[in-house]
Amino acid sequence: FIIINSIMYTITSIGRVSIILLAAVGTLLPGLRGASIEYSCGNYNDPSGNYVCFGDGEESQGLEVLDITKFMIYVASEDTPMSFEEFQSTPSQVGKWKLNSPRNVQFQSNCFFKSPTAPVDCTDDCVEIERIKALNDTTWAALALNVCVGYFPSGDTDVELGAPPPGQIFVSPISKCQNMTFAAGKQYLLTDQFDNTYIMHASAANSSEGVADAVSEAVLPEGWSIEEATLGSDLTIYPQMTDDGSCYYTIVRDSADNSYHMIGCSSGRQRPTDIFESCPAEIKSTTAPPSPSTPSGASGDQRFQIASASLALVVLALV
Repeated sequence: FIIINSIMYTITSIGRVSIILLAAVGTLLPGLRGASIEYSCGNYNDPSGNYVCFGDGEESQGLEVLDITKFMIYVASEDTPMSFEEFQSTPSQVGKWKLNSPRNVQFQSNCFFKSPTAPVDCTDDCVEIERIKALNDTTWAALALNVCVGYFPSGDTDVELGAPPPGQIFVSPISKCQNMTFAAGKQYLLTDQFDNTYIMHASAANSSEGVADAVSEAVLPEGWSIEEATLGSDLTIYPQMTDDGSCYYTIVRDSADNSYHMIGCSSGRQRPTDIFESCPAEIKSTTAPPSPSTPSGASGDQRFQIASASLALVVLALV
């Protein structure tokens, strides 16, 4: 587990923009045997040459708000960022701005290279900044655009940002132009009923111990499971990029407010996004829509090996 040693702010410039992360620097104790994990869901390329990296904390708190009129997610940024204390004391919704729960980031570093609406070949002003007077006149960077949302397996699309009810998964594919690196060591891996895999990138829990508790409290759909594994080496994931500049990731969230990026797109297997008509074709499978009541069998192309001492939580309801 990660033992928190100190708190620091990490501020790094992206051109004329700085992103602020409240990071907790930690130390990994000796853990389980290494797991081999493959990433098979993206095709990252950097046509603009503006590949800018920031963030090096093993844990961090990300502050995010959603513009419910545009479905754009913004992250706190310079020049005038909102502090963690301000964020905690702000109502959950102010006008069109809905606050996400503070996210305890599980990845080690990331490379954010443009806002979703910026041209794919942008050379300047690649990051869109919004000054939000309703949120204490603070500044925010456009990070991700929700392209479709819904609960799986119910298929309900009348949903809100946040943890879903027990037994449901909140599916929220996004366009986010960001690479993310997960450090070698302990990580939580989610597997769906079709044998697609996901790695936890954030949790609402504010400590490593709290994340472990949240994992144990998650109520997953039938056929889904969470495993604790140890990566044998660093893992970098990247978006499915398109010619129009979109950068797709499939994001899911469980009932305990843990969030995951899809990393293993099993060949020929269905995906949770298949049941939502509004989701882009790039993040769907080429198979028929899934039958939520009938979990798939074991796949021959399993994309990771779980450490022998792993915590396996195969439960009846959605995380």
